[in-house]
Amino acid sequence: LGAQEFTEGKNAHSNATRLGIRSTPWKGGTLTSTVERQLNENSSRIFGSMGLRQTWQLTDEWKVDVGLDRTQTIFKKAGYTANPAVTPASGGSEDFTAVSTGATYLVKGLTWDSRFEYRTSSSEDKWGVLSGVVKEQGNGWAWSTRGQYFQTNASGGVETRRVNIRLGLVYRPPRTRWIHLNRFDIIHDNQTGGGQTESTSWRFVNNYTANYKPRKDLQVSLKYGAKFVMDTISTKRYQAFTDHWGTEIRYDITKKWDIGLRGSVLHSWNGGQYAYSGGGAAGYNMVENAWVSLGYNVWGFTDKDFSAADYTAQGPYVRFRMKFDQQSVKDAAGWLNKQ
Repeated sequence: LGAQEFTEGKNAHSNATRLGIRSTPWKGGTLTSTVERQLNENSSRIFGSMGLRQTWQLTDEWKVDVGLDRTQTIFKKAGYTANPAVTPASGGSEDFTAVSTGATYLVKGLTWDSRFEYRTSSSEDKWGVLSGVVKEQGNGWAWSTRGQYFQTNASGGVETRRVNIRLGLVYRPPRTRWIHLNRFDIIHDNQTGGGQTESTSWRFVNNYTANYKPRKDLQVSLKYGAKFVMDTISTKRYQAFTDHWGTEIRYDITKKWDIGLRGSVLHSWNGGQYAYSGGGAAGYNMVENAWVSLGYNVWGFTDKDFSAADYTAQGPYVRFRMKFDQQSVKDAAGWLNKQ
């Protein structure tokens, strides 16, 4: 396996070259070994990574796995830093060891999965637990719930914790012009120690999307998001309410090509401020259930709770989507084998 990566930023440029091998030495086992060279503006680093993952199919319903990953520096040429107090944005510049284990229970209409991860390095130790359930209720209804907990202990004494509880609901019957999706998140962040002021944050975020298809070649999406935030820094509390309205229209020119327009408004009620995002995109259906599009936003904004999957930032973007089920994966594999 091999990869070449280039990054072009306003204040920095970098590139990375990665070569390695991946093998399956025995049933359920995967071994990966790579060597990577990172070249930044004023420094370079060569490091090796090795990972081993073992999966056991205990029964038709139960599957468990364990994994071990290690990254070790082989050569490093240090460079200067304009502000030593600021951590490099790219990260990943130190050695670490990570272990993980997980379990999955799968029956008709129900999936439950859980995972534990631990990562240790010279600068911090981090561990996390994740667990989630997806349930098909029938008649087009399905719901999901997921919980995540992460804790990080930095070498300087700073301790951070994050809790994320997510609830999802979807209505998508086989024959309908309307599809409804809703996701509600409760996010709690806390930071203490290291001589810094203690800070606590609560975010309650709801995102709702309705897709309407008046005819076969036309689709309209309506979106509404609402967020309530409570931040406590030392003994002072700050509150804010923000909502997000958006719409997107897509039209199929042919069976392979489509075009679309999208626009959205972000409103901060406490400050009375507005931000806008809008632009167009063209999409191409590579194979059945696989779609790629190139778009450009004339106006844009970023918000960590509303921008993750909606491409609201100003400028160009590329979006790739694929529907995963038994048939779509089989079709995609057949298309790749033809190339």
